[in-house]
Amino acid sequence: LIPHLVARDSRRDFNEEERRIAWFLSKDKKCAICNNVVEWKDYQLDHLVSHNKGGKTELRNSQIVHKSCNIKKSNT
Repeated sequence: LIPHLVARDSRRDFNEEERRIAWFLSKDKKCAICNNVVEWKDYQLDHLVSHNKGGKTELRNSQIVHKSCNIKKSNT
């Protein structure tokens, strides 16, 4: 049972400031999942290590993805 008890970050979502910072730091604006260019209107900031697996909601644990890619990733 102990391996299933993962301490989660109390903050689930990236805030708007973090989204802007990650966007402007990204040189190629490519989705980390499908590797195609992401437009701002179709952009989400995703956890590299998922929140459910103990990943922190912080920039060093984030990646730029399409909304649709992120949804597909969540469903697998």
